[in-house]
Amino acid sequence: MFLDLTLRETTLNIRVGALYGNQISKVLFQKDYSISDLLLLRYDDIWLFQLLAIEERAVLLKDGKNCSIIFKNLLKRDKDLRIKYDRVIMSECREGELTEIVNYLFSKYSSIFEDSIIPKDRDKEEYVADIIQMLCASDA
Repeated sequence: MFLDLTLRETTLNIRVGALYGNQISKVLFQKDYSISDLLLLRYDDIWLFQLLAIEERAVLLKDGKNCSIIFKNLLKRDKDLRIKYDRVIMSECREGELTEIVNYLFSKYSSIFEDSIIPKDRDKEEYVADIIQMLCASDA
C-alpha cells in the first residue's frame, strides 16, 4: 500500500508506503529474498547504514555539519588518516584496522567530534566507527 502526495506549488513529490514481510526485499532490492534472510544478519549493514544516514541527515539539518562530512574533510587534509582509511578499505573493515583509525582520529581530532553531533544514546567512538564502515562500503 502506497500513498502518493504532490504539492501544487512545488515540485516536491512524497511517496509513503507500508510493506509487509517479503515485500520489503522486493521493493528495496528488486529481488525475492526471504525476510528471514534479511533478519539473520545477511543484510545487517544495509539496515545499519539506513539508520546512520537518517541520523546523519538530522544532525546536518540541525547543526550544519555531521560526522560523515567532518571525516571526509579530514581525509582530504590528513595524509596519515587517508593511508589508514585506505587500509581499512583494503581489509574490508576488519576490526583491527577500524580500531586503529578510530584511535588515531580521537587522539588527534577528538574536539572536532562534538557531543552535539553524536546521537545521545550512542557511544561517540562506536558511532564514528559505524560512520567509517558506512563510508568504506561506499568507497570500496
